Amino acid sequence: YALAFSRSNLSDFYVSTFKNGRGIVYLVRDNFFTLDTILDLRGEAVYDFIVRDDALYLGLSDGRVLMYTPTNQSFRVLTAFGAPFTRFTASVSGSFPFYATLGARKFIRYDGRRFIETDFSGSLSSLRTISSFSIDPRNASLVYAATDLGLARSTNAGRTWSLLTSLPSDTSAL
Repeated sequence: YALAFSRSNLSDFYVSTFKNGRGIVYLVRDNFFTLDTILDLRGEAVYDFIVRDDALYLGLSDGRVLMYTPTNQSFRVLTAFGAPFTRFTASVSGSFPFYATLGARKFIRYDGRRFIETDFSGSLSSLRTISSFSIDPRNASLVYAATDLGLARSTNAGRTWSLLTSLPSDTSAL
C-alpha cells in the first residue's frame, strides 16, 4: 500500500493496493464513503507515489513512471526504466526536485523536466542496497541515504554522494 493526500483538496487522498495480480489506485473521499478507481493495472503494482504541483506521480513495478493530472483525469508516461521504481520522497516545500529509488541500488532525481540517474562511484561503487533516504527540510540540496555501506550524503541534490565515515558512536556524549 501507498498513501498520499491531495494538495488541491485535503479531505481527498490516494491509496494503492495490489491484490489478485492487479495494481489499483483509488481516490478516497469523505472518509471512505466515496472510493473512485483512477488506475487499474493487470500484472503490475504501483510501488509508491507522490503528489507534487497538483499531479500524482506513480512508480510502477515494471519501471514506468506515470503522471496523473486530476483536473482532466489523464495519465501520461514520463519515462520507463529497466527496474522497478520502488520509493519516492520529496522536500517539505512541496515543489521539485523529488527523488526515487530504482530497484535496490539506483537513485533518481526528477527536476520537473527530466529524470537524472545517479552514478554511485568512489566510496559508494560497491553499493548494493538503498533502504531509505530523506531530504533536509531546511535545504533541499542536502539528501541523506541509508545504504548497506552506511549513511551517505549528497550536498548537491543527489548529483554526487559521499559516504559518512565519522559518525558519533552510541556512547558519545552530545
